[in-house]
Amino acid sequence: MTKKTYSCTLTRWHKVTERLTKEYSALTKAAKSGLAETTVTEYLGEAQEARLIELRDTCLKQIDNALAVQETIVQIRQALGTTNENQGVSRALADYDKLVKRVNLFESLLSARTSEQVAISELKAVKNPGRSEKYLERGQPKIAVAMLEGEPLERLQAQFSEATTAMYAQADRLADLNKWVLEIALEPEIAKLAGL
Repeated sequence: MTKKTYSCTLTRWHKVTERLTKEYSALTKAAKSGLAETTVTEYLGEAQEARLIELRDTCLKQIDNALAVQETIVQIRQALGTTNENQGVSRALADYDKLVKRVNLFESLLSARTSEQVAISELKAVKNPGRSEKYLERGQPKIAVAMLEGEPLERLQAQFSEATTAMYAQADRLADLNKWVLEIALEPEIAKLAGL
């Protein structure tokens, strides 16, 4: 069969591979079920044999279709990989991942602060610390210490704000990069499975 060329954004091609991957899984699951899990309770005659042969042939066709879908997935991923590298998407994704992790780190540190924490400089004023309620530490004195205050806290808040702004900017840049249009020639039957 003749291939047809399809033009989609990088984002859409990623969706196409997701859809084709689901199709591949459905085809292989059905084929494996039919070829490896079919049982009968007894021999019922030639009509039963014909149905079993028909099921076997259907399952073998499903395997052939699954392999063709898999080849198409590889073709699309290779084209995406080349384009991603040429357009700088891979580098942009790595930077975005770094920024997301930084934002999460700063956010977890800043959100861990509570009003019950005591500043380091105020520790000497705590006379009767509360007792821990945790099973293994039950009854032991426990004072929650505010490790972040003053200049270190302000610096961390500034880093959090800076990383958040950079993360949003990088996400926008990635969205723009993923609008790049890529043309790939596919079998029309497989393209139809992916919604093209």
